[in-house]
This record gives sequence, C-alpha cells and structure tokens, in this order.
Amino acid sequence: MRLSKDKNLELAEKKLDELESLYALAQHEASIKVGREVLQLLPNINKSNEKCIFKVYLNLATNYFTLYKSDSTDYFFSKANNLLRQSPNLTVEIPNYVANHWDHQGMFYARKANYTQAIHYIQKSLLVCKEYHLNQYELPFLNNLANTYDWMGDYQNAFLIYQKIQQIGIPKHYHGLQTLISMGWNALRRKEYVQAEVFFQKGLTMYQFLVKEKLLVHNERDKMLIKFDLGVCYSLSTSFEKSNLYLDKVIDFYGKSKIKKDKYLSLAHLQKAKNLYALGAKQQALQEVQKGLQALVLEFNSNIIADNPLLSQTILDKKSLFQLLTFKGEILSDFYATKHQEEILEKSVRCFYLAVLLAEKHRKAIDYQEDKLRFNQDNKLVFEKAIHLGYKFYQLQPSIANANLFLRIMESTKAIALNDKIAIDKVKISTKAMPIQDEEQKELRYNAGLKQAMLDNKVNAKSLDSLRKLLTDSELKLYELNNKLASYMPHRNSQYSNADISIKEIIANLSPESAYVSYTITSDFKVFVLAVNHQKVIIKKLDIGSNFIHQTQKLILSLRENPTLFAYQGSPEAVALYKILINPVEQVLVGTKCLIISRDGILNYLPFEVLELGKNKNDYLVRYFAISYQYNALTYLLKQELKTNSKPKLLTIAPFTKQQIIAEDTLMALPASSKIENNDVLQDAKATKNHFIQLSDKYDVFHLKCHSVSDPNKYADSYIYFNPSSSPWKLGFHEILTLPMKQCQLLMLGSCNSGNGHIEPQEGVMSLCYAFYKAGCKAVLSAQWQAHDRSSEFITSRFYTYLKEGVTKDIALQKAKIDFLNEPLGNELNHPFYWANLTITGNISPIVENSFSSIYLFVGITVFSLLIIFLFKKYVKKPRKP
Repeated sequence: MRLSKDKNLELAEKKLDELESLYALAQHEASIKVGREVLQLLPNINKSNEKCIFKVYLNLATNYFTLYKSDSTDYFFSKANNLLRQSPNLTVEIPNYVANHWDHQGMFYARKANYTQAIHYIQKSLLVCKEYHLNQYELPFLNNLANTYDWMGDYQNAFLIYQKIQQIGIPKHYHGLQTLISMGWNALRRKEYVQAEVFFQKGLTMYQFLVKEKLLVHNERDKMLIKFDLGVCYSLSTSFEKSNLYLDKVIDFYGKSKIKKDKYLSLAHLQKAKNLYALGAKQQALQEVQKGLQALVLEFNSNIIADNPLLSQTILDKKSLFQLLTFKGEILSDFYATKHQEEILEKSVRCFYLAVLLAEKHRKAIDYQEDKLRFNQDNKLVFEKAIHLGYKFYQLQPSIANANLFLRIMESTKAIALNDKIAIDKVKISTKAMPIQDEEQKELRYNAGLKQAMLDNKVNAKSLDSLRKLLTDSELKLYELNNKLASYMPHRNSQYSNADISIKEIIANLSPESAYVSYTITSDFKVFVLAVNHQKVIIKKLDIGSNFIHQTQKLILSLRENPTLFAYQGSPEAVALYKILINPVEQVLVGTKCLIISRDGILNYLPFEVLELGKNKNDYLVRYFAISYQYNALTYLLKQELKTNSKPKLLTIAPFTKQQIIAEDTLMALPASSKIENNDVLQDAKATKNHFIQLSDKYDVFHLKCHSVSDPNKYADSYIYFNPSSSPWKLGFHEILTLPMKQCQLLMLGSCNSGNGHIEPQEGVMSLCYAFYKAGCKAVLSAQWQAHDRSSEFITSRFYTYLKEGVTKDIALQKAKIDFLNEPLGNELNHPFYWANLTITGNISPIVENSFSSIYLFVGITVFSLLIIFLFKKYVKKPRKP
C-alpha cells in the first residue's frame, strides 16, 4: 500500500515537470489535462505530497487565468489558499512557488478590476521575495504592481515604480520584455506618445533578440500583440492610417491562424473602428464594432447592426464588451443626430442600456467600495450619455416601458456600493453558511480595528509596518471567506439589481399620499427629474446652468453659519431653488403629503425642507410635506420590509451627562432623556464603545446622545465619541460598517455633522449616517451640520412623542419641526440653521403601532360581529319541534 502511494507521488512529480514545460510552451489546454491527471494520482493531501499538490493548484489556476476562464481560476487559487492556511510551512519550503501564487492571484483580481485586492496580493508576494531573498522575482512583481496602479488610474504611482525598475536595470529576458511593454502603456496613459512608441519599438527589438538568441520560444501571437500596442499608440497620437496598418496585421494574423474568438482580436477591431470614426467613415466603423462583438462573445455571430449579444452568453472580457457597446451606441447616436430616425435612437439607447447592465454586473464582482466607485467614476461620461439618450427616447415615445428604461439607467448611477451591500444582506443565509458568516463578521471587525489603528497619529513607523502586514493578512482571509460564502449562495450578488426596478414596483410601495422624486445632475449642468405617485409619472430635463450651482452653494453656506437671533427674513436662493426643483413636478405633488427624495451631487447637502414658496414669511416646504431621503430607488425598495412593534426596545446612550475635558477637546454635557417607553439607558462610564458594539443587534431603536467628528475630505477619519473611561472610546467609520444592525428600525444620531461628509460621485455623502445605514439600520436620523442644543432637544423630544403615537417617521419629524417654528423658541431661533439640519434617511414606517387605529379596528370588528349575530337570530328560522 505504501509502495503504491510512493509510486503515485513519483509519477505525479514527473508529470509536474511535464505540465510546467507545457505551460512554458503556451500549450495551456495540454498543461491543464496533465495537471488534472496529477490530482487523480494524489486524491488525498498529506505531508509528503502537499508541495506537489500546491504546485499543481498554482499551475492550473495560472493556465485557466491565461485562457480567461475566471471560475476555474478562482477555484484553484482558493484551493491553494486553503492549503497554505493548513500548511504555512509551505512558504518556508517552496517560497518561490508561494511568491508566484500571490503575484498571479493579484493579477487575476486586477483583471477583474478588484484593484485594492490585487495590490494586497502582489504586496504579499513582494514580502515573500524580500524575506527569502528571491531577487529574480522582484522585477516582474514590481512590474505587475505598477500595471495594477496603471489600470486603476494612478498613473503617477505606476510611473514612480517604473523609475525604480529602471534604476535596478531592465534585463534582456522575458520579464524585461514585459516591463518595456508595460512602460509603454504607462507613457500612453500619461499622453507621452513619443515616449510610448520608443518603449514599444524597444520591446519589439528585444523580442526579436530573445528569439534569435534562443532565450525565448517564438510565438507569433506575442509578436502580434506588440504590434497591437503600436497600433493603439499611433491611434492615440492621431496617426490613424499608420495605426490601421498595424491593426490590420493583427487581424490578418488571427484570420490566418483561424482564431475567431479572442479578446485582442476584438480590441483590434474596436481600435480600428475608432480610427475609421475619426476619419469620418462611420458606417465602416460600425461594421468593425460588430466584428469586435463577434470576436468577444462565444455564442454571438451576427453581422446585423441591430443585434447585440446577451449578457448570459460567454463573454471573454466584460470590460472590452463594455467599451464595444458604448462605442456602438455613440456611433448610432451620431447617425440619429443627422437622420432623426427614432429606430436608430432606440438601437443606440439599447446599446447603452446593455452597457449599463453589464457595468452593474461587473461592478458586483468588485469587492472593495473604493474600486466600485473608481469604476463608476472612470465611466461617468458613458452613464451620463445613457441618461441623455434614454430621456430623449422617452420624450419621443412616452410609455411605461420606456419610463422604466430611463428609471433603470438613471438609478444605476446612484449608491452603487450601498445597493450591493443591502442586496447581499437581503439574501437568506443557509445553516451551513452561518459559521462562515460569523467568522467573516469577526474578521471584519478585526480588520476595521486595524484600519482605525493605522489612522491614529500616535502609531510609529515600526508599528505601522507591523499593522500593514497584519492588515494584508486580514484582507486575504476576508477574500477567502467571501468566496466561501459565495459558494453557498451563488445567487447572492445577482438577486437584486437595477434591472429589476420598475415604476409599478415603486408605486406598489408608496402610500396613496406619497410621491417618490429622484434628481440626477450631469456635468453639462442638466438636472434630470423623475417623479412618481399613484396617478402620474413625470420625467423632465432641467437646463439649470452654472448659476444653479452658485445659488445652491450660497444657500447651503448660509444654512451652516450660526446666525443672529430674530434676524431671518427669508432667502431669495431658497425661493429660486423651489421654482427650479419643485415647480416642474407640482402635478405629481397634488394631493401628496409625503415626499421621498433621492438627491444627487451638491443637492445631497441641501435639506429640501428649507425651500420657500415665497408667498409668505417662513413659507417653507416642510409646512406642506413630510420629507424623507433615499439614496436611490433600489435602496428604497430593499429597505421596505419592516414590522411595526407594539413595544419597540429603545436604548439611549449618553456618555456625556457631565462635561468631559480630554487632551483632544472639551466635550460638553448632553443630558439623557427620551419620551419612548421600554427605554434602557447607558450613561457616563457605562456608555462605552464596547458596550454599544455588544448591544448593537439587540434593540429596535438607538438614541446616541454622543459627540461626533466628521472629516469632509477623508470619511475614514470620521468618529463617534463614547465615554473615554474605557479605551478605545472612538468608534470609526470603518468599524461602524461592520456592525450587525439589521434589527435596528431607527438610529437617532443628532450629533454635529453626523449626516455631513465628502460627496463620492454616484454614491452620495460618505457620512456617519451612510455608515450606519450600510451596516443595516432601516432608518437614520442625522444632522447635516452643527447641532444646536436647545432646538435639537426640542425637535427630538417632539419627534419621539409623535413616534409614540404611531405616526410615520417622516411625519413625526415634520410635526416636530412645525411645532418648533410655531413656538416662541422658534420665533427666537427663526433661522433654518436651528431646525433644518435634522433629516430622516431610509424607511419611514412607524416604529410603534398606532393605538387609535388598533382601538378603532377592535371596535369595528366587535360591532360587525354583533350585527351578524343579531341578523342571524332575527332572520334564520328555528327548526320546528316534532
């Protein structure tokens, strides 16, 4: 038996040499076949064969990666990761293979636009190189790190790495060749076209030298790819005819090789299409794009321009398909501009819509919020073009179907990372997946703690290096846990998307007296408005001009300045903005009492409650409508499920009932008070950060009477202060995101600037409010600027009083604000600074059952029952006695 095992291992090691040779010869399918044969020989992992199995996992993952087979690549990288965790000694025994494993895995995630994740893996590979003196790998790994920075748009950081590489020296071997090509692309992205051409030509020369000296096996495809690079270079430097000469050579090579499907074949067609478009040959450009689509999607072979591939088909590269679809849509929109044929406009809109859906699908596979936001920012103009064309198409052919199309395009550019997180939270966890999720939650908190520690200025350089290493290891563990969860829930990222939302679904979730109004601002000073109630849908484009931004900024600044008492006489900007933003949708507001508003851009800083009709003094919008806010339509729909509780559990946390003086600041006293019954209170020394974290999934309502600080430029430096008697006492943005707060129906956070922060384009304000909402809270009451003690205490007290009566959260806040305005205190503090900063975001359902409604229901049922009994006795004859 032992002899048989030894023979299997011996044979497996021989085959391992064979599969590595096949990989070197670019015979990837053959290499994969041999790799699977090795795994059959070694069905069980043990100490004697784990090195061999690890090498096979790495080889299989790398081969599948080269063939663009993402699922298989991910599978074998995960297998290797698990083996490394079980046997960490592998790093000591075969550090070269382990270093390559981290590097290759990093490039795999970089291709998927998971750039932050990719950087962690590549940095891990460089750490292994440094620790085990693997100097031969430093150049290729640094090149891959620079490539990743290049792809994520950080060209300068990539350039600095290339300068370091040049100081080391570029050797004449394959890695030197790859580095020259990468340096050429970096120069292209920095618009240094002459420099880029020099690097590409040097690369071509080095390739020929390496083949001649038999240092590299000749591969015509590799040579053609350098010519493709030169073709792109000449195109970007506007030498279009010269560019086409190189691109035609690439296309001819694929034709002679009888290769019909390949990413670079499709990109060659795309680049040639762009050249033809620049030369005025738009019809030919359109045909080249169609050829590019055929080359990129395995099951798509249509020459008909009206046809597009399905997203369910096999796509070799999503980013390339996105580029092809958007460029096809751009050409078609140009044709529409000259021919004015509605069918051409429809084709263009369909292309952009498909690109938007593809972008959403691609974005869901990106783990890091920063990378999601970067992806959307890089493609901002594409999304804006889609919105413009979708609106134009709706105006020409107004229908519910086309309104839905416009809604999905417009809403897909808002709160993208938030949507993905809420959608995942909605997926039911299987019993088997629960331990993995618990482990992930634990690791998330540990990870967040490391991030907050790195932000602490007291950390010294040595500690910072140690923290970076711990953080990298934590990130890698989180990726693996996330992949494990995905294997139990393969549908978790696709169950909810903007493709599913509709006007009908929004209406179904609106009360008869509510309206949903969404605003989207584009960079050409247009505001697109979609307003919906039970009877009507309005879609409009507002030509606002740059003066609109100036008026909005002026009003926002005036709201945030502590004013003189009794001095407010109204704001011309508030009146002007009412006319711009509210007048166009007034038809939808007839008979409406509640407004659910989705803001965008600078409007995120504006509480609509302060807009003035201008007919009377203090004629604020809040007097007519209860207003709440949503990040977009999908978050509105996803947050709708909420059960009203007859006795919700409330926790009030008041760390500062007495003034606290600390090194950083003087923290003023904030008394603990609340109007809701069933209220638990933690105050002073008991109101610690750790206590709050422990109780964060135990209550329906939280009232955090804390101090907070919000950094408008760096949201990671935003904190809530708990009692400093226990350290750590500051709860940071990253830590909030990891809290299990799905039970929370309402979180009240009225501290200074808790709803304020940096605006991330197409996501919203990165505030403490956003962090709690993303952590699972159904609704958050927050302050958009500095809180004022007297007015805030009055409004929150009345707010809770109305909540206790069973009214919705938005109406409770509206009533509280109107009460304030009608009181002598409101006459004294008559500027919106004092009352408008508190806003409600999220689900507006009541948190307490309406006692009057319950009584009326009980009385109604009782009366109806008695009436039925009376009629039954009166009209139903009793049976005669025999």
